[in-house]
Amino acid sequence: MKKMVNDFCIECGKFTSHIPYCEDREIMWHGKPVTYSETGRICSICGCETQSVEENDESVQQIKDGYRNAY
Repeated sequence: MKKMVNDFCIECGKFTSHIPYCEDREIMWHGKPVTYSETGRICSICGCETQSVEENDESVQQIKDGYRNAY
């Protein structure tokens, strides 16, 4: 079981318990499929997924690197 963390949920507008996640995702980047690993937290109340600025930056860098390496 993953450890719950207390974080601010932008949908609920208050601090709630969140479940950390890390999963592989695929998106289209410049018309080509690119796989990357995304980390963040899911609000236990509404299910909204959130990422810190650093986590988002890491995801974007993985997407750019994956595209560059594949194409």
